[in-house]
Amino acid sequence: MNSNVFDTENEQIPPEEFPTNQEENSHEPWLEEMREQFWFPFLDALPEESKFDIELSGKFLLLKFILDKCFEIGDKVLLFSRSLYTLNHIEKFLKNLQIQNEKEYIKQCEARRQLRELLASNGDNDNVTNENIPEPIEWVRDRDYFRMDGQTEVTTRKRYAKAFNDTSNIRARLFLISTLAGGIGINLTGSNRVIVFDASWNPR
Repeated sequence: MNSNVFDTENEQIPPEEFPTNQEENSHEPWLEEMREQFWFPFLDALPEESKFDIELSGKFLLLKFILDKCFEIGDKVLLFSRSLYTLNHIEKFLKNLQIQNEKEYIKQCEARRQLRELLASNGDNDNVTNENIPEPIEWVRDRDYFRMDGQTEVTTRKRYAKAFNDTSNIRARLFLISTLAGGIGINLTGSNRVIVFDASWNPR
């Protein structure tokens, strides 16, 4: 398989840019190699609205469960993958999670407002709940999560590691790392969970 599908120090895909649908369907050599994987045709067959349906992927279903649980108990997670394509998709997945969390928060706030108006119109103010609605879980790059691959400069790696290892920084809770870029010279002692995520690897 062409090694360009995986991370190298000369990888030309900027980590902060997510490929658009048009870019994903281009004739990049690494993409042609990915299409040879057994699981890739299933991605092409999915409708756009099912792109982030975790019920269609046991790995992403479990990933979301782990991330939610770690957020609840305050754990920090390292996620390793040898594929930049996988890391790109996980970043888009996190962005989609935040959007869904914000929509759910707005929905709950609106339902609370309507309930209060209904009770107030009936003169039943005593039953209006004052329980706070939890703020939506955010996934902001360089704050809630970090990413390290072949394009990440040494100074940036040190800054990311310092922020992630800071025990008082409870927002920094996830580090996405390509296995080649993160295998040497990195010390992330702040983590207590590790995930190895690759589409073609199914350990038993």
